Amino acid sequence: MTEPRRLAPPWQVVELAATFRIDDASGQPVAWIHFAENPGQPSCTERLSKDEARLAATRVASLPALESARMEIQQERDEARAAAARKR
Repeated sequence: MTEPRRLAPPWQVVELAATFRIDDASGQPVAWIHFAENPGQPSCTERLSKDEARLAATRVASLPALESARMEIQQERDEARAAAARKR
């Protein structure tokens, strides 16, 4: 079985015309979040406002850091459980 493809952290947000693109550390696009240039103009696409899209893009870009922190916490818990089991 092949290893799953990894998208290298850190991820960064790149602003383009009416779009925020999230790239991994190697420049590989991870996601695109589109926004309305004119939020007051009626649109059938119902896109996010630029501020909403920026917030969403920033949160997506922070996912690798959150996963890394979660893994560190899990490792600390596992080590604490192993130490407690050895004391028994």
